[in-house]
Amino acid sequence: MRKAKQLEMEFRTWGGRRKGAGRKPVGRKAGIAHRRRAPLSSHHPVHITLRLDRAYRNLRTKQRFKVIRQAFAGAQREGYRITDWSVQRDHIHLIAEAKDAGHLSRGMRGFAIRVAKGLNKLSGRKGSVFPDRYHTHVLKTPREVRNALCYVLNNGRKHGVWGPTTKPDVYTSAMWFEGWFDGWREKRLVESTRAENEEGEGPRPTALPHTWLRKVGWRRHSLIRIAEVPGCRA
Repeated sequence: MRKAKQLEMEFRTWGGRRKGAGRKPVGRKAGIAHRRRAPLSSHHPVHITLRLDRAYRNLRTKQRFKVIRQAFAGAQREGYRITDWSVQRDHIHLIAEAKDAGHLSRGMRGFAIRVAKGLNKLSGRKGSVFPDRYHTHVLKTPREVRNALCYVLNNGRKHGVWGPTTKPDVYTSAMWFEGWFDGWREKRLVESTRAENEEGEGPRPTALPHTWLRKVGWRRHSLIRIAEVPGCRA
């Protein structure tokens, strides 16, 4: 009898890493790299940036801002809190504190869901609101925290959407910030802005800080002036 010839298996490149495979970047720029995030200590605040979908070209409108402000007010939970924030045209900056990376991830997921549901309901649309992962920068020194606070609260001046010498930006948590330069003029500006702006009423949309760096440490490098432009000392 003739012995059956064994068929050769065709080699395929299934499995493993392949060129062009994986999630593709979305939005105007390449997405945030999908790497494991660095460990987080409960002693370090975190500066977080979230970019929104192109469908939301301007978040600095009364209705959209109200939705986001409510999300900030409802975002506080055990082991996670948002102490400072600003809403720009197509992105959001915030400073948060968390017990660890897990609490931060869950807290940010809950916040993003609140914002997405609120904005989609307002616009009558469905779909993704945040096309990419949020970007994080752990703040480990007093100077880093001071720079981040100025960058977040006065970010509108950096982008040219808020006057450099007028009142604190009403699309930020400036009205609840306790670290403005201790001058009578700046105190009156904050007080008058809060009294005039209806968004200053209602539940406090920020949490009181717990970390030493956010409460005390950053003050070693001076308080922040209302007219200060991030990157340029007033």
